[in-house]
Amino acid sequence: MSKPRNWSELDVSEAQLLYRKLRETFTTESFASESQQAITQICDRALLTVDDDYCQQMFCEIDRQAQDLLTTGRCDRRAIGFTLAAIRYRLRSLETLRSTSELGTSA
Repeated sequence: MSKPRNWSELDVSEAQLLYRKLRETFTTESFASESQQAITQICDRALLTVDDDYCQQMFCEIDRQAQDLLTTGRCDRRAIGFTLAAIRYRLRSLETLRSTSELGTSA
């Protein structure tokens, strides 16, 4: 796991907020083009917020899955769930790294 270059508390908090918005969007009953557009906007914002290659890849994967869902009408809930879980766990790891880094610099 590589250390992010410039993670602040705000970055982690914003990224976690974006993750929660994605999760909520995928759990709505109906999925329409507006949902896919919202997911793309969230993912684009996350790419600017998250300075971590793996996390960015997962946000791009979620966007791809949303596009596939819209074009095919088929939803692989398991794949979406795994990708969302990967984002959640990575954000937690980044938060831990940030906290640990802050403890090391304050000592």
